[in-house]
Amino acid sequence: SAGRRLRWWSRTMARTTRIESRPNYRNILYLQDSTSNKVAYAGAQSVQARMRRLAPVATGALRESIVITKIRTGAVTTYAVGSPLDYAVYQDQGTGPIIAKKGVLAFKPKGSGITIFRTRTSGVPATHFIARTFAMTTLEDFR
Repeated sequence: SAGRRLRWWSRTMARTTRIESRPNYRNILYLQDSTSNKVAYAGAQSVQARMRRLAPVATGALRESIVITKIRTGAVTTYAVGSPLDYAVYQDQGTGPIIAKKGVLAFKPKGSGITIFRTRTSGVPATHFIARTFAMTTLEDFR
């Protein structure tokens, strides 16, 4: 299709959804090459917009940090869509209960001056926004 085969997959642990285009060397034409990159980039933009819509929002920092990165390795162009924030994977995959190893956990909830002491917390529930973004991606996104 337009001199390139499109392959895409989700890498949740790496906090990215990747769209990769590989050249088909039987039909190399510059027009086809530039068209394929445009199609792959259009797909990456669709994935980025959908991922931003599905990302959980407290302050908006995670949503705004979702960007497209173009990676060129030889004849292969890869568009990586994801967030560089460390906590993005925890928002996507969630965390299990957090248990104090020694003593208690102490924390202050936002907007409160009270310190709370607990031996365990319930953790953060998973939102799976990256996997849901990948599951909703169709060929229409590459137009």
